[in-house]
Amino acid sequence: MRLTTGVILAWTITLVAAIQEIFLASIDNNTNIYSVYLNVTGILFAIIVVICIAAIGYSNGYIFSETKLQKKRIKTEQISSEEAKRIKKDHKTAVTLVLLLSALIFTYVPEIIFFLMAASANSVEPRIINILWRWASTSVLLGSLFNPIIYSWRTKKLRYAFFRNSTFKTTRKQSTTDRNASNTRAST
Repeated sequence: MRLTTGVILAWTITLVAAIQEIFLASIDNNTNIYSVYLNVTGILFAIIVVICIAAIGYSNGYIFSETKLQKKRIKTEQISSEEAKRIKKDHKTAVTLVLLLSALIFTYVPEIIFFLMAASANSVEPRIINILWRWASTSVLLGSLFNPIIYSWRTKKLRYAFFRNSTFKTTRKQSTTDRNASNTRAST
């Protein structure tokens, strides 16, 4: 239920922002409302992203410190091997989370810088802003590339599933199967 509510809220905010921007862009050019709107939107977006990254960073730091405490507990106390395995697995998960969030922050920093720069620089040409916007958007989209790479690097099962389902191995299996089938037909 919370996930559905979150998705509906995200789509509603996006729709309202798009309608608002279309409305403000169509207002008479003699007014300065649209440029003020863009400046305020850019600054608010940057602030919201920085707050989200700070909250994620704090949560991640807390999780990582807890897993470190659990690892120290393994060394100092006598605990069962099952619990030790669980703690080691939790630590590995925390490290993976740190890597994922670091990649997220790395890919969002150029967009934050762009929004702050675009909101504060009134003398920058629109062509340059457009070029910088494309680079910032590309940087954000790189996060979609980094996630599967990090997950496959850190998770053995996912890595094996990826290689098992890759096109190269499928093609190789099919060619071997096709050869076997043609050899069987040729022998009959």
